[in-house]
Amino acid sequence: MEISHENIQILHREVRTWKTYKAGTRKATDDGQQYEIINSENSVTEAVAVAPVV
Repeated sequence: MEISHENIQILHREVRTWKTYKAGTRKATDDGQQYEIINSENSVTEAVAVAPVV
């Protein structure tokens, strides 16, 4: 699956709120694309790893 620059911009806005969800949770962006949260770190360093669901 190809992720366009536009998809990345949409995803970037969303993942800021996804950092509190557990791994395995599936969320959708405004454009309807679904992603599964692979890992999340919500501490001093915040990060979210996601993968598109095809």
